[in-house]
Amino acid sequence: MICQQRPPEYPVPDRESQVPQDFPEEVPMRQPPEEPLPEQPPQRH
Repeated sequence: MICQQRPPEYPVPDRESQVPQDFPEEVPMRQPPEEPLPEQPPQRH
């Protein structure tokens, strides 16, 4: 119940499942780790 008292400013490990709903911007940055990779291939040349 202490987790519910905390503000949604910082995602709690217990509420990580609800983070996507409160922080839809953090999901795309954490789930698609392959997106940043496509930008690195150009550096290989």
